[in-house]
Amino acid sequence: MRMLAEREQGRMKLAIKSKNDEIVDIKERLNIHENNIFRYTQRIEQIKSQMKWNQKELEEWLEEAAHREEDAMTLVKYAKIDDSKVKDLTLKMEKLTTERGNKKNLLDKEVTTTLTTQIELDKTADAFRKAHDERMNVLEQWENIISKLLNYNYVCNYIIIYVVVYIIISNYTQCVILASCNTDYHVLSKFLFLS
Repeated sequence: MRMLAEREQGRMKLAIKSKNDEIVDIKERLNIHENNIFRYTQRIEQIKSQMKWNQKELEEWLEEAAHREEDAMTLVKYAKIDDSKVKDLTLKMEKLTTERGNKKNLLDKEVTTTLTTQIELDKTADAFRKAHDERMNVLEQWENIISKLLNYNYVCNYIIIYVVVYIIISNYTQCVILASCNTDYHVLSKFLFLS
């Protein structure tokens, strides 16, 4: 029994040693697993942190995308408004181009009419100048003629006076001659005034 007990005790020691080895092995594996768990927990924490950051970035990106979508909608709205304004302005531009063409044609006609009128006016002015020069020449000639006539009239008057004085003197001389011939005074006066 003792042997049996020693055997049993040896077996128990072996079992205890085996169990202790198992415990050491389990502790080592537990330590390895704890280390792995710690590493994986850290990695999970990193991933969670990244996910939080990624979630935050995702939220910011979604918010930015919403703003961009609003901006795109606003751009579409303004593009439609701009398109209608462009159409209106195009129509107005076409209308104004047509009006400009019509007014240019009218202006060209007016310019042609004005140039024609200006040419006619220049011709009329030249004719007027010539007529004025001719009138001035005629007036100058008239003034010369009148001046000559006045001079001629003066000379004629002088000659007439000279002739009258001559006649009077000659009549007086004849009267004196007749008077010296004993002619009647009455006949003498007749002779003076009738001659």
